[in-house]
Amino acid sequence: MMVMLVVIFSDPLPVLEHAQQLQRKAQRAQDLDVENQQLRGRLDEYNNEFAEVKNQGRPRLISQAEQ
Repeated sequence: MMVMLVVIFSDPLPVLEHAQQLQRKAQRAQDLDVENQQLRGRLDEYNNEFAEVKNQGRPRLISQAEQ
């Protein structure tokens, strides 16, 4: 008695396309994360610079020891 096994594979194209879309989304998320980190760093620099400029316009308080 001979048993024949027939395996039918479905078309892998939809799964591969979905995997490719997920890969693109993951890459985009990673790119946005890097850009977000860069923008946060730039914002910190601007805030520090603004604080320095703001402090330059204020008269410095002189302590009694300096008088």
